Amino acid sequence: MSRPAAPAEAERLRKDRYAAFYAWRENADKTFRALGEKLAPVTEVYFFNAFYTLVVVPAAGEHDKDPDQGMVRVFYGTRSHTDPHQPKALTMLGESGASLTYQLLMDGSVLVMLAPAAVDREKPIEEGLVLGIRLGPKALTAKALEGDWRHFHRYMRVTSLDGAPTFDDQWRVAWLRLVCRRVVAKRVQTRRILSGLAKLGQWSATVGLSGLLLWGIQSCTTKDKVTPALDQLTKAIGNLAATEKTSAEHSHQDQSALLSAVVGIKRELTAQEPPVPPSPRPSTGGPGHRDQSKPKPTKSLQSQRFPAGKSSTSRGRERHG
Repeated sequence: MSRPAAPAEAERLRKDRYAAFYAWRENADKTFRALGEKLAPVTEVYFFNAFYTLVVVPAAGEHDKDPDQGMVRVFYGTRSHTDPHQPKALTMLGESGASLTYQLLMDGSVLVMLAPAAVDREKPIEEGLVLGIRLGPKALTAKALEGDWRHFHRYMRVTSLDGAPTFDDQWRVAWLRLVCRRVVAKRVQTRRILSGLAKLGQWSATVGLSGLLLWGIQSCTTKDKVTPALDQLTKAIGNLAATEKTSAEHSHQDQSALLSAVVGIKRELTAQEPPVPPSPRPSTGGPGHRDQSKPKPTKSLQSQRFPAGKSSTSRGRERHG
C-alpha cells in the first residue's frame, strides 16, 4: 500500500499541472483547427463555417493578453436572424453558437463543459452539460480531444436553428443529457440516470421490504391456524369418500333386491292366467259338401237384366221389327 504524498510533493504536483495546462493552452488554437480539418467529413464543419465563425480563445499568439489564464474556449460566433413574429418591422435576432470550454480548477484538474446554441428572447432548456473532469492536462490526449470535438458539433446541430441534426445526433445528445450533469439555473444537477436508478432502488426497497414484512407477519400469525384447518379438511374429505363408497354398495344391493321382486311377480302373474283354447281347424267334407266359409258369388246387375248373348242394341231392333 502506497503512503500518501507529503504536502510539499502534492504542491509540486499541482503546480506541474498548472504549467502543463498553460503550455497546452498556448497551442490550443492550432490544435483545434487541425482537428477540425481532420474531422471535417464527419462533423460537417464546413456547413457551420458558411454561417458562423469558429473562434478559439485564446487565439494564436494572444494567450498572454487573455485575462483568464486558466480557460480555453472554442465556440461558433453570432449569426443574425429576422424576427418571425414581427414581419412588418425589420427586427434582427442574434443566435450564438455552441461552445466547448476547458476550465483549469484549483487542484490542477480540468473541467470540460458544453454550452448550447442560444437565440435572443429564448431560454435554452439547459445552460450546459458537464462532459467530465480530467485529471490534469495529461488526460487531454488526442483521443479525448477528438471525442470532445464530436460532442461539440453534435450539440451544435441539435441546439442551433438550422443545424439539421440526424437521428444519430439526436439520440447521442439525449444520451449525454442522461449520463452527464446538467447545469440548470446556474446550478449543477445530479445525473438523470443516477436519479432514476435511485428512485427505482428506493421504490424497490420500499415495496420489497413491505412485502417481506407482510409475508413474515402472516407466516407467524397464521401457521397455528392453518395447520389444524388443513387437518380437518383432509379428514372431512376422507369421510366423504367413505360415505360415497358405502352409499354405492347399498344402492347396488337395493337394485338387486328390486330386480328379484319384479321377476317373482311376473312369474306369479303368468301362473294365474287361464289356458288359451286351440283355434278350430277347417273341416273337409265329401264331394257333395258345400263350403260355408266361402261366400256365394252373385250375378251382376247387367247379367240379370240382359241374358247372355243379347245386348241392348239387339233388343231394340227386335222391338222396332
